[in-house]
Amino acid sequence: SYGEDVEYMEAMKQMMLDNGVEVPLITSDGPWSDQLACGKVEGVHQTANFGSKAHEQFGILKKHVGEKPLMCMEFWVGWFDHWGEKHQLRPAEDGGDAFAAEFEKIIARKAHVNLYMFHGGTNFGFTAGANGSNYTDYAPVVTSYDYDCPLSEAGDPTEKYLVCQRVLKKYTGNPRIRPVAPSRKIKPEPVKLDSFATLYSNFSRLATKRGSSPHPPTFEELGENFGFIHYATRIAPFEGKATINLIGVHDFVQIWLDGNYLGSQFRTDEKKCFEVSGKPEEMTLELLVENTGRINYGPFAGKDRKGITGAVCLNFQTLFNWEYDLLPMNDLSALSFAPAADIPAGPVFCRGTFELSEVADTFIKRPGSKGLVWVNGFNLGRYWQRGPTETLYVPAPVLRQGANEIIVLEQEKLLSDRIRFSDIPDLGPLA
Repeated sequence: SYGEDVEYMEAMKQMMLDNGVEVPLITSDGPWSDQLACGKVEGVHQTANFGSKAHEQFGILKKHVGEKPLMCMEFWVGWFDHWGEKHQLRPAEDGGDAFAAEFEKIIARKAHVNLYMFHGGTNFGFTAGANGSNYTDYAPVVTSYDYDCPLSEAGDPTEKYLVCQRVLKKYTGNPRIRPVAPSRKIKPEPVKLDSFATLYSNFSRLATKRGSSPHPPTFEELGENFGFIHYATRIAPFEGKATINLIGVHDFVQIWLDGNYLGSQFRTDEKKCFEVSGKPEEMTLELLVENTGRINYGPFAGKDRKGITGAVCLNFQTLFNWEYDLLPMNDLSALSFAPAADIPAGPVFCRGTFELSEVADTFIKRPGSKGLVWVNGFNLGRYWQRGPTETLYVPAPVLRQGANEIIVLEQEKLLSDRIRFSDIPDLGPLA
C-alpha cells in the first residue's frame, strides 16, 4: 500500500507456488486507485481494504478486477489506540459511515468481506508496534488491541457482534445464528506487594550482554529486539552549570547523575535540556532507554532503530566511552528480592503473591506511572499514565488454582503498594 514493489510481489508469488501452495492467491491493498495499481500481480486476485464508503470503494476496485468477485479483505470494524490519545470507538448503530450501515451494504451487494478485526487481541509483553511517517512523528500502540471488535479482547460479544448477527440473519436466514454469552470473569482481592528488587542492583542478573563502546550502542547493534538498555559514562570535573542534551532518543529515556534522578524524556516530547551543576571530581551519568515499539507500517518500517541513535552531549560536547547493560527482560527468575517496608522509587521490581480457588479472565488496574506487569512469569505488557488504557488483560490460562505470583516493574512511581483487579476492562476515555 505504500510502495511500488512489483518485483518483490512477483518473487513472493513464485515462492508460494514453488513450495506447493495450491489455495487461491490474493493481494490486499488500500482502496485508492494508485495503491491498487501498485499492488497488481499477474494471475493474483486483487482485494481492497477499507472501513467506510463501501459502494464507492467497490466501484474503484471493480475498475481493476472487472467481472471477478469483489472482496473487502480488511473491513476495518474499529481502530487501535496510541499512548497519549483517546480510546477509539466506531458506532455500532446505523447512520453515516457507522459499522452497521456499511456492513449491510457489503452483504446486500453479495460481495465478499473479511472483518479486521473480528476478535480483539493483546500486544502482550513488548510486542506492540508503532506508527509514524518520520522519525519525530512517532505513535506507539498501547498494550490492548481490543480494536472495538465484534468480539472483545477477552472474547466477549459486543453490540457490534449482535449487529453482524442481525444483518447476516436478514440476508441468509441461517437458523444457526444464536445468542452468545460472555465468558466468566473474576475479581481477586487486592494483592500486597511485599518485596522489592531495584533494577540497579540486578543488572548482573538481568543483562544478556554487558560491555563498553565509544558511543551508546543501539538495540540493533547488540542483536536485540525488545526491552531496555542501560548506559553509563563518566563526566570530567567542571565548574558552574551545564546542560545535558539527548539527540535521537528511541524511545523513552530516564536519566541520573551520580544517582540523582534528573527526569525522563519521550521521543516526541518537546526536547528538554537537563541542567546540572559541576563538581571538582568525576560524576557518573546514567541513562535507561526503553524501546516502546517499532514503526511497522510505511516507509520507515524496518528502519526504526532503538536506543540512543544520535548522541548524548554535555553542553555542545558529545560524550564518549560508554558502559552498557542489555536488558531484554525475558526472564526474571534471577532477581534478588528483599522484604519491603517501604518500596523505593523506580525503576524497581515489586512482587506479591495471591491465592485463587478458581481461575477465569480478569483485568489488572494500572498500578503506577509507567511500567510492566508479569503474572506467573508471563509478561502482560505495558501500562502508562499517558493512557488511554487503564487496565491490563489477564487471560485465564495465565492464572493457576492455588498460589500465583505477580511482579511489577515500576519505572517511576507506584500508585500504592497494592495491585487491584477488575472484572471489566477500562480502555480509557473516548476520542
